[in-house]
Amino acid sequence: MDTPVSFYKRFCLSYHRNILASFAWKFFVLLALVGVYAPLFASSKPILVRWQGEFFSPLLRYLWFPGFYTKPIDLFFNVLMVTLPLFWLAVKFLSGWGRRVIVITLTAAQIFGFLFVYYGKVQDPKIDEKLKKLRIQCLLQSKPS
Repeated sequence: MDTPVSFYKRFCLSYHRNILASFAWKFFVLLALVGVYAPLFASSKPILVRWQGEFFSPLLRYLWFPGFYTKPIDLFFNVLMVTLPLFWLAVKFLSGWGRRVIVITLTAAQIFGFLFVYYGKVQDPKIDEKLKKLRIQCLLQSKPS
């Protein structure tokens, strides 16, 4: 005797047979991804910079600074930009307990990352005195006399 097919399995099979529904879902996911990553696409800041032997990310400092994005929902989605690819990789390539542990850990990281950013633990990128001094020194050294 054949095992009964679950409602979810029957739904997925009929859904994938419907080409229009499948394209609509893929289009919706594409729009959601573009929406989540819109600040990244619209920004003119570099993602990663190596300057005088140190790596830093001007883009993430601006995206996570509460003075630049004042609404909590903006900060939540800016943190989601970092955790979303990790969620996708965990769901795609892991299974069982490994997937559960990683997804729970990433959910906690999303929540704590949002709270960290929301309560102003990321400083204003424009007031970093060390970077200001280094920039002025470089400008003075490269200035023709």
